[in-house]
Amino acid sequence: MIPWIQKLTILGTCLVLGPHSIYMFVRSIGTEKLGLRMWTPYDARPSPVHEITVIIQVLSTLVDVTIFTGFVGLYATLVAIACTQLEKLQEGLKNFRNEKELKPNTEQEKLKEHIRFHQSILSFMGALEDTLNILVLGHFLVIVGALCFGVISAVAIWGNAGDLLQIILVMCSITAQLGMYCWFGERLTNQAEGVKQAVWESEWVGAPLQQQRDLAFVMAEANKQFVLTAGGFTSLSHHTLIMVANQVMSYTMFLVNVRDENDRA
Repeated sequence: MIPWIQKLTILGTCLVLGPHSIYMFVRSIGTEKLGLRMWTPYDARPSPVHEITVIIQVLSTLVDVTIFTGFVGLYATLVAIACTQLEKLQEGLKNFRNEKELKPNTEQEKLKEHIRFHQSILSFMGALEDTLNILVLGHFLVIVGALCFGVISAVAIWGNAGDLLQIILVMCSITAQLGMYCWFGERLTNQAEGVKQAVWESEWVGAPLQQQRDLAFVMAEANKQFVLTAGGFTSLSHHTLIMVANQVMSYTMFLVNVRDENDRA
């Protein structure tokens, strides 16, 4: 999946920046409007201040989007590397006694290599969580906050097709980033748990006692559930994605009801 992650990161950046930048220029050229609605401590209407402000908005959007998508791509790549190593470990554990050319003592050495490989993967996963969890928490809070403010803006400008389309595009991009975090987090958790199944599917019945003890050690380590988190605040999993989606939908329906009541009043 790593080549696809690289392609999707570039494609996602272009899909967001292309239409978004075009809309900002069309909205601002020849008018007193800015590409993005914002408060400025100066009068941004006269030329060339207006054009300079629009250019700054475009450049800041470029920086923000590339940082967001680039970090998500890096996160997905590192998780995919861990998943790849876990898959290799699972295949090795399933087949380490099926290699007919191996002698009994060689089987034991092979199993020890798998155990050391498993410990190395667990160390990498732990370092991944320790290094990225605070950064992911900041990104996670920005995503949730952006979704909430996006819903407010969408309800407030309902009927303005241009601005509404821009908000929907941004919200879809943000939701896709959250989906990437949660999908890859869930994938890594499942792959880590798959080591238990690989041990069970190995030919442990009838194996020497020492090999059975080593396999039991691997099983005990795999029983410790591993999850990637956003700063320890919440797990990056399908459950979190569904929970955020439900909360955003509830918030949207609440704002729509409030707007309808105000219109009737």
